[in-house]
Amino acid sequence: MLKIWVQLETNMKLTHKTKTLLTAFIYFIGLFLIAVCWWADKFFGEVTIAQVVYTLKYGIDGVLASDPIFYKRFIKWCFGIPVLATLLVLLLTAFLKKFSFYYRISKIVPFIILIAGLSNAIYQFSVFGFIKNYLTRSKHDYFKLNYVDPHQITFKAKEPKSLILIYVESLEKTYGDKNKFGHDLLKNLHRFNGLSFAHYEQMPGTGWTIAGMVSSQCGVPLKTLAIFNGNHQGHMFNNFLGNAECLSDILAKNGYRNIFMNGPDLDFAGTNKFLQDHHFHEMYGKKEWLATGYSEDDMNPWGLYDDDLFKEAKIKLTQLMQSKQRFNLTLLTVDMHGYYGHLSKTCKKNGANDFKGIVECTANQLGDFIEFVSEKGWLDKVVIVIQGDHLSMKNPLTRIIELDQERGVFNLIITKKPLHKNTDMVTHFDMLPTMLSAMGFRYDGAGVGLGYSAISPASSIDRKARIEDMQNQISNYSETYNHLWQLD
Repeated sequence: MLKIWVQLETNMKLTHKTKTLLTAFIYFIGLFLIAVCWWADKFFGEVTIAQVVYTLKYGIDGVLASDPIFYKRFIKWCFGIPVLATLLVLLLTAFLKKFSFYYRISKIVPFIILIAGLSNAIYQFSVFGFIKNYLTRSKHDYFKLNYVDPHQITFKAKEPKSLILIYVESLEKTYGDKNKFGHDLLKNLHRFNGLSFAHYEQMPGTGWTIAGMVSSQCGVPLKTLAIFNGNHQGHMFNNFLGNAECLSDILAKNGYRNIFMNGPDLDFAGTNKFLQDHHFHEMYGKKEWLATGYSEDDMNPWGLYDDDLFKEAKIKLTQLMQSKQRFNLTLLTVDMHGYYGHLSKTCKKNGANDFKGIVECTANQLGDFIEFVSEKGWLDKVVIVIQGDHLSMKNPLTRIIELDQERGVFNLIITKKPLHKNTDMVTHFDMLPTMLSAMGFRYDGAGVGLGYSAISPASSIDRKARIEDMQNQISNYSETYNHLWQLD
């Protein structure tokens, strides 16, 4: 690379000003890549290139609209600091001109920084693995061999129950470890006599919010490799997994009303598109809350705080129970999102002042909501499913969380009658058939989507081997998966 640079200088007879600008550009790109990797690791943890591509293609407008802190941090750490560092390096280089030995070395430094930045980015975002998976046309098409299309299944139930499905931002079971945090931060959830699975594994394509929702409701991961098929991009963006039948589609066919409520803008990450394309009848996000009378002052940078979300959910749930129509009320919390989380007035009033307090306050609010349902006498008519959308993002407690060798997504299913599990090892994909089974639906066969019910009669599936196979194969190119996006 240095040789190319020297030839470029010689052949083009670059002026001093041009050479300085090109050198500055090389410095900046290298420092920018290093800064982006640091920023991503600091505030998000493991971020794959698939997630980045998905966000750029499908959700960047929603990110900018929903979280001003996101782009303020990005500008500060990924542009501001690299620009300042570039200026300082250029000044140092100018000073070292008088020392010929150091000046010769300074010609190599920009390329060392650029290579360091590129290498860091390739490693941080698992670029090689992503390209390999996209290019691989393996005979082992995991989807073709394992996907059971819900369209081909007949779901029957005599008296199916309604569903209250609550996705809790970044909630994982480790927060309940007394030894790590001094006491059980989730004690107000653990006090309920519900069903939970000790090993809720996070598979590729499930590790961010919309991916966690899609994978647990549709039984498939959110893969972005299909987006690189440029000839079909426009067609694909006209639907969100348009050929996939998801939980809400199945319930709508059976007379259910689907309602989604969260604090942030529904434009974020294509959430509104997913909901619209899969038979949600009512959807509430930041714009809708502002229209009902909330103000920006009532909200965190993303939108409605969780205390207000649960207040609105109680009102909506009361209306739904009075309507006598079966329903699926899906909630998504936000207070535990981001590095520091969001501290509501209710949590402050109850003594929370840090991220640990936010986690405990979130568990308390969930416990209060469950008590509300129970005290109203509705538990015989509904199934409550609480689960983390994915493993915890980076936050002030990450150092402690990462000491856990068996991290898993938090999950809890609460029903009036006890349920019996056939395994303790599940994935997001298994939640689709598991929730249907818990609600009283029955169907022929063992699987739905890529999942298997964890509370139906025991199956012969080797779940450990299945998870290992998924981890190795599920990200590979698949025509069967592409068809779910109508990429024929």
